[in-house]
Amino acid sequence: MKKETKRGFSLIELLAVIVIVAILFGVGIAAYSRYIDKARKTKDDNNKNTAKMAAELYVQTNKGVLPSLIGESTKVDFFTLRKANYLKDDITNTKGESCMEHSFVRIYKLGSNEYSYYTYLICGDEEAPRDDDVPLPVIEDFKYEGGSFTRGSFNAVKDARFTFKIKGDEAEDLGIYSYNYSIFVDTEEKGVFSEVYNSGNIKGGFEKSLIITSKKLSSYMDITSYTSIKVNVIAVNEQGGKTEYNSIVGDYEDNDPPSCDNVLGAAKDDDDWINKSAYSSREAIGNDRKGIARISVGCNDGSGSGCKRDQFTRTWPNDDMSDSGNINYKYGTRWGYVKLEDNAKKTNSTKCYVRANVDLQSPKIILTAYSKNGAKRTKVAELTVQDTANINNKNPEGTIYAGDYLNLVGSSSEKWMNNANYKDGVEFDVKLSDNLYLYSYKWEVNDEAIP
Repeated sequence: MKKETKRGFSLIELLAVIVIVAILFGVGIAAYSRYIDKARKTKDDNNKNTAKMAAELYVQTNKGVLPSLIGESTKVDFFTLRKANYLKDDITNTKGESCMEHSFVRIYKLGSNEYSYYTYLICGDEEAPRDDDVPLPVIEDFKYEGGSFTRGSFNAVKDARFTFKIKGDEAEDLGIYSYNYSIFVDTEEKGVFSEVYNSGNIKGGFEKSLIITSKKLSSYMDITSYTSIKVNVIAVNEQGGKTEYNSIVGDYEDNDPPSCDNVLGAAKDDDDWINKSAYSSREAIGNDRKGIARISVGCNDGSGSGCKRDQFTRTWPNDDMSDSGNINYKYGTRWGYVKLEDNAKKTNSTKCYVRANVDLQSPKIILTAYSKNGAKRTKVAELTVQDTANINNKNPEGTIYAGDYLNLVGSSSEKWMNNANYKDGVEFDVKLSDNLYLYSYKWEVNDEAIP
């Protein structure tokens, strides 16, 4: 008969069991600890609420307990509430420790008929708070947003705003009673700030925490006139705890020039000109281009400080073009510019080049006569004629009279062109000369065909 052997646990198996038990034990302890903490907090909250309601009932018949001035506070201890039977039983914590000796309800006067009640629960050997030990609100996460902050300068001035967060106190057990913010700007004296906006007291609604986002800074003031800005925030919680926060920002200015937008009244192309005779009629302007050249350019400053005007306008020939550099305005101009400016403290400007096409000089018709001897030409005279009626037409028309040729060879205008002096005829070059354009025309003539 085979003998049965009994096999025990190996060392590895025992270690595995121990590890598993330890893990389960740790999880159980953590869960139990969370349960204890939750139970303690629940009981503490219930005790605080019970004492608060008892104090509210107590002051209804004991008005003298209430603080008389806004910002002042008074205290009602637990023994007083118990003695007056507003607390039916002594209050204890989860350990069974008494909370009666040092605990109290603090009553704070917020407004003319507005009070807050906050319970200070001190149990067992916990240390009682000092009279001036009031929880303070917390102001945090202050920042500017919506603007591009680069090297101490905000360029997107129109979009810039600030935001911050307020908590009633560090533990967020207290509600926020009120807050306000003020905006200060640096004056010409560096470091000397003047207030330009104050929000006044804004009720917080006793929320435990609030995130405040301001309007755009350009809504409060002309931000472009200053270089440094300070925002002062004051928050008060329901127990009168007050916290003040200051934020100083460096240079805050618009460094980006405006851009050109929506041009009106410019010439359509190189054939669209206003000439010397047309600009004297000033009733019709703009796109009709029947009078002076009045050209408007829309101004777009994006998110900057904003344009001084929505549209900037120049007129030719009225405007002074002395700063244009390379334009001899006496003769007119093909291209001009309209200058845009924004509202920045150090004004940013942009030159928008536009097709003006204004010609203020009459063209010259130059007639040159050549005598012909076979293929050879000999210049015999040149005559310049001003034509004031036709400006920059590609096919100008004009009349040249016989009397204009008295300077040519011949004793009179009737006899100058003869076969004796010009047996092979006369060849004329006619050129239209203009400071802005130069056109040439050429005709050949003889005795039978005079232009």
